[in-house]
Amino acid sequence: MKKVHRRSLEVETYYTGRIKPYSDDTMVESKAKLGELASRDHERVMLEEAKNKYESSFYMIRNKMSEFEDEISLVSTEEQRTQVLKMAEEAEDWMYYEGGDTADLTTYNQKYEELMAPAKKIFLRLDESTARPAAIAALNDKLGQIEELMAKWETSKPQVTEDERADVLSKVDGIRKWISEQEEAQEKTDPWDEPAFLSADVPKQTKSVESLIGKLSKRPKPKVESKKEESKNETSKESEEHSSNSNETENKEDTSATEEKEEKPKNDEDEL
Repeated sequence: MKKVHRRSLEVETYYTGRIKPYSDDTMVESKAKLGELASRDHERVMLEEAKNKYESSFYMIRNKMSEFEDEISLVSTEEQRTQVLKMAEEAEDWMYYEGGDTADLTTYNQKYEELMAPAKKIFLRLDESTARPAAIAALNDKLGQIEELMAKWETSKPQVTEDERADVLSKVDGIRKWISEQEEAQEKTDPWDEPAFLSADVPKQTKSVESLIGKLSKRPKPKVESKKEESKNETSKESEEHSSNSNETENKEDTSATEEKEEKPKNDEDEL
């Protein structure tokens, strides 16, 4: 039998040539450089986007002020329109001739917000001048549908009580009161001032009542015994009565037979 001898060997690695694997320190340094380069690329892209947004904004302001001149004149003052157009002109001059080439991302973002702030207020009032009445009309239509539904539920949903329907209608009345108050406040507000309420506020008013209606609509109807089940119950009852009568008849017959049997011996004794 052969004898096996084992011995541990020490292996020393070394590399020749110019290409060598990264050391831990080199790997950390390389990752840091790559991260810095990626960050610079991201900042460059963000800066270009900010420049494009800023440039398009002052063109958009001038175009919109010109295209909707008559409509905008109804929701703004001459002073407000002059200010917005002047700021758009100054923004163009700054970007092309005064410092736009060297400005950083933060500067462009600040400049954009400063330019758009007064213009957004005018454009908001322009949009709301048509959106707000449309939203109120849609809300009134929905409230009318809710009232019709409650009237229908008086017969179609007996599981919903009168008090519960009254609660829904009470909420509808509350919403109508809110509409009246908001419209009154808007009438007292000048068209070039901040609106008393926005069209986005209108649909939110029915959230509570719609939630209540949804809950009530899921309530199951009370079970009503069908004619088939009633007929079945009547048949079963008749069967039970018939069975009971049959048992009584049988019992009477058995009793009569027993009495006859008891009487026969007496007859025999008499004959004797």
